[in-house]
Amino acid sequence: MKIKTLGIFDSGLGGYVVFDALKKTYPDLDMVLYADQKHAPFGNHDSETIVKLALSALNWFKDQGISDVLLACNTASSVIDVIKENVSGMRVWGIIDLTLSQLDDDVETVGVFGTVATINSHAYQKTYQKRIKEVSIRDLVDAIEGLDDSVAVDDMIAASVLEMGNVDTIILGCTHYPLVKDRFKKYTNAQILDSNQPILDFIGKNYEPKTGDTKVISTLNPEHLQRQVKALFGEDIEVVYHENCNL
Repeated sequence: MKIKTLGIFDSGLGGYVVFDALKKTYPDLDMVLYADQKHAPFGNHDSETIVKLALSALNWFKDQGISDVLLACNTASSVIDVIKENVSGMRVWGIIDLTLSQLDDDVETVGVFGTVATINSHAYQKTYQKRIKEVSIRDLVDAIEGLDDSVAVDDMIAASVLEMGNVDTIILGCTHYPLVKDRFKKYTNAQILDSNQPILDFIGKNYEPKTGDTKVISTLNPEHLQRQVKALFGEDIEVVYHENCNL
């Protein structure tokens, strides 16, 4: 069954990165982004809280008649098995397996940067089933969400790349990180992959073209996400407020 309306779930800007790429690539795709910015960043929460946040959003999607949801968040995707056990009548996809699908068979060393929760889950390691170097960057999502363009962000990335050491391929295991991909490139010659292209490929094969109706929902003051999107994407968007009160 084809996707009629796609729900996208994330804590904020990472989800908008995916939403924006899909909107520009498939202008006839109906979709709704649910940005739970009230609880961002997800990567600093424990797994139980992350599951509760995801289930709250999925219940909202279900109430809207949306049964196909992409967890456009590596941290939420790291606990997707538990999430799926607690939902019915919906199709829910994570992005970790999609991201790993880009790796060539002959890649020798792979490194993953992610949030504390994603790295502590070892979800990439468990899915790939080959040795992966994993490094968490605790405050990078906060810096991106805060539109921090300071040298401190470069220092954070440089220190993380140094900790990673030499690898052939680096995976940006957070959908926020493509927003600072150029900064990663300053400190490594490794191939850098993120989740955008495999998501585009997957959705492109599985959606039903419709009117291209889109909506953005936030659990925080709508002006917050509007200001971020204007600063980073140069776009003026409408954001609808929704109070996530199920925790």
